[in-house]
Amino acid sequence: ALVGTEYCTDIMIDPSTPGEVYCAMRTDGIYRSTTYGTGMVKQSVGMPTSGFRRINFAISESNPQVLYAAFAADNGALHGMYKTINGGDAWFQLTATPEYMGGQGNYDNCITVDPANENIVYAGGNFPFGGAGDYGLIKTIDGGTTWNDVNIGIDGSQPHPDHHIFAWGNDGRLWMGNDGGVWYTTDGGQTYTNCNATLALGQFYTAVIHPSNANFVLGGTQDNGSARFDGVDAWPQVVGGDGGPNAVEWDSPNIYYTTYVRLWYLYKFDNGSYVDQVAGPWDGDRASWCNSPLTVDQNQADTILAGTHRVWRTTDSAGNWTAISGDLTDGSGYLLALAIANGASNTIYSGSSDGKVFVTTDASIWDDRSSGLPPRKIGDIALDPDDWQSAFLCADQSSGGRVFFTDDAGLVWQDVTGDLPDGLRALCLAVDFRPEVPRLYAGTDYGVYFSLDAGVSWAKADAGLPNLAIYDLALDTTNSLLVAGTHGRGMWRAVLDVTAPTVALTAPVGGETWSIDQNVQITWTASDNIAVEAVDILLSRDGGATYPETLASGIANSSSFDWMVTGPISSLCRVQVIATDAATNEAMDASSGDFVVNLPTSAGDAPAAVTALRGASPNPFNPSTNIAFELGSDTRARIEVYSIDGRLVRTLVDESLSAGPHSATWNGRDDAGQAVASGNYLFTLTTADGFRKTGKVLLMK
Repeated sequence: ALVGTEYCTDIMIDPSTPGEVYCAMRTDGIYRSTTYGTGMVKQSVGMPTSGFRRINFAISESNPQVLYAAFAADNGALHGMYKTINGGDAWFQLTATPEYMGGQGNYDNCITVDPANENIVYAGGNFPFGGAGDYGLIKTIDGGTTWNDVNIGIDGSQPHPDHHIFAWGNDGRLWMGNDGGVWYTTDGGQTYTNCNATLALGQFYTAVIHPSNANFVLGGTQDNGSARFDGVDAWPQVVGGDGGPNAVEWDSPNIYYTTYVRLWYLYKFDNGSYVDQVAGPWDGDRASWCNSPLTVDQNQADTILAGTHRVWRTTDSAGNWTAISGDLTDGSGYLLALAIANGASNTIYSGSSDGKVFVTTDASIWDDRSSGLPPRKIGDIALDPDDWQSAFLCADQSSGGRVFFTDDAGLVWQDVTGDLPDGLRALCLAVDFRPEVPRLYAGTDYGVYFSLDAGVSWAKADAGLPNLAIYDLALDTTNSLLVAGTHGRGMWRAVLDVTAPTVALTAPVGGETWSIDQNVQITWTASDNIAVEAVDILLSRDGGATYPETLASGIANSSSFDWMVTGPISSLCRVQVIATDAATNEAMDASSGDFVVNLPTSAGDAPAAVTALRGASPNPFNPSTNIAFELGSDTRARIEVYSIDGRLVRTLVDESLSAGPHSATWNGRDDAGQAVASGNYLFTLTTADGFRKTGKVLLMK
């Protein structure tokens, strides 16, 4: 079992003795097991005891008794490089190792040993920004006695800064992964090959869309600045470094903004040309690394909100900034979400890294509306454009409540996480309020999940989207697009289907007279921009006031349905047809006038008896349904109900019956009188003269 005060930052397995396992525990030290991970023993001889956090190490494949371990100090600098030549029984420090971590060793630190030579070691950290005498990617060929920086090749080639992983190919080339993607060297660091021309590996923090142009997207990335999509796969870099939130002015979309970490810099561009650095006077405020809110006011031109631990507002395109709130966190956090009410610029919600939500209606007095929410990061807040008191938000935790809804401006929050699987963090949220029932899209640490019923049930998005963290979602309602910023596989987008099918009932339209037991045809036309998935047919006997009877449910869009008319009689009958597409958009049409259902008035009105299974009504049902059938002659008949897997559930009829129409009622219970579970069931008519036919019915509780 793993031991230690915190968590494991690295694991190594002896390539010659797989039972030997080494684990590096953050702030604690290195442990070794000789029994496949059980009975871990701390390696203390020669090791530091304090002052460090992250540990990464590497084992020699050619001599597994040799390991190297790089300790990052509390401040991210190199705390020490250590080596063992006896499998960890004793360690000693390699004091000549240069500081290659650049203060970022708790973020980027990796080390590897040449598989063929225990004395050749590479360690990757930041980048030699200081020039000569600075280090970022270092190499030793004498077991750590001396080191050289090999970050820049002899031909000027160089990998991207911030190294995270090394891997050796069978051909001896050294692969490296960093904030810029993938590189390799075949000559020990003399030259490097960039493999990223056709790889989408951007680590996006944010995604921002243009108010009308679907082919313009901005995104802030880890160590690749802010990048811009112009309709082609090659994204030009707007600025370098680490990219945070971005914004595009709705009234002048030629003007957009990008940022650097913690909103330290806010860059303004006009038609792609740099204008100025326009950050507000928030230097010293607490702010998110790269996910601070930068929210354009959709009501007022030239107006933007920025969030540190408080809210700042400009009304002149970032010419001047004014704080409009105090600290809206628990005292140590920072803001992650700001949402402005449609039509009311002074009505604003805020969400913080420590689970605090505040609401103001005058941009002055802020009310704490955090009650009922977990003390976790509030990544996004989405307001109903037609009702500012209705809002959804997401809370970043992996179980329990992660998506919440309010209809009273946060006085009460309802958990609408539904069946979103445990283990998924709700990192961000986008809500499409255009359908009658809002559709929710949650960006998790394992892809996008969506709910078409306001959070009751969730499903994973298209399998084409990579399974990794989604840091931001942007909803483009103008073009019906959802843009997802992944942290490691670039930017993705999907088309949203909110267009309902079209449907027209062509018979019965009103004025018809039909007789009970008469076979008639209900006809319609239906189409959709993608496809009609299912059709339901309902019957009213009160002039269309209600449609309590289901004639068909979930049938194919075949344009016709054969119905054997059933009673009771009525002169106020109407039919309603509902067409539904895969996105649950639905449309309906009904008879424009009443038609009549009568009893047969003469022998000619009643068709000759035939053996037939007519179906179940209502379907779906709860608590009971009638199964109609007809016999063409006197015979013994049996009506049985089966589960979908073929198990007999109930025998409803098993006797000799006369020719003509009959029915059997099933109350949703088995032969023992026990209520059965919800779901689909099969019912079968079998006669002594060899007739057998099966239908399907849905029990819904």
